[in-house]
Amino acid sequence: MLDRTASFILDKLYSKTLIGQSGGKINYYLNKSAIPDVVIMGDSRAYYEVNPDSFRCTCFNLAHAGMDDCFQLGLIDLLIQQHKTPKIILLHVEPYFLVYKDSLPFYSQDILTLKYFYGINDTITNLVNHISRFEKWKYALKSYRYNGRIISLIKNYKTTISTPNYATNGFDFVPASKSDSMTTEMSANKQLEGAVYFNRSKTRYLESIIKLAKQNGIRLVFFTSPYFYKLNMDYIKPGRIFLDSIASANKISYLDYSDIKMNKEFQNPSY
Repeated sequence: MLDRTASFILDKLYSKTLIGQSGGKINYYLNKSAIPDVVIMGDSRAYYEVNPDSFRCTCFNLAHAGMDDCFQLGLIDLLIQQHKTPKIILLHVEPYFLVYKDSLPFYSQDILTLKYFYGINDTITNLVNHISRFEKWKYALKSYRYNGRIISLIKNYKTTISTPNYATNGFDFVPASKSDSMTTEMSANKQLEGAVYFNRSKTRYLESIIKLAKQNGIRLVFFTSPYFYKLNMDYIKPGRIFLDSIASANKISYLDYSDIKMNKEFQNPSY
């Protein structure tokens, strides 16, 4: 009884929350009456770098910082279920994600960001259950969907009700600060290298996204943002090869800006 009461109250708060990456941003999009022509999806490299105002069509940035292809798969299926699919999804794909070494078959936990929809959306439910054989038993308690999120939920709910005319295109820029020059210099000299290892098990989510998009008439466009730090391109080469091949095989446009040396527009420091 206590569990159901708590779940009922938290569900009410969640449904009225339209701000924040723990669910509010998704609620805001799902509550929009008009479906945009283009939806931008991906991690922080899409969230902070692609402004919908730059497009000559209706566009919404639905990217979430730190989220991988598993999260994107669950979110796309949710948009389909809620009849909120755009004509085009501009999806950020990350070569680095595919070469991170794991000794066991990979099952992402990023899908837990969507655990509110456990038991509501079949794809999300199945992806959560794949994390471990004990995972599904945790959701015998309905309020478990809010485990570790109650404080952020209350905070985002309060922010929402205190901003009655809140409107967004989903894009959040990083405000300028006094440390920008120092941060840029540090990033330019940062090294990112390691043992090259292509993890085939990590490709399952992107392959499922492609299949889902085809089944539902969604045009996918892949892109990879540039790395503004020193990177041995051989390190991510297996990931780039896979992304290029799977895009070609499925007739998907792939805008690969990962190597800034190959893109003259990024050679101008003013950008």
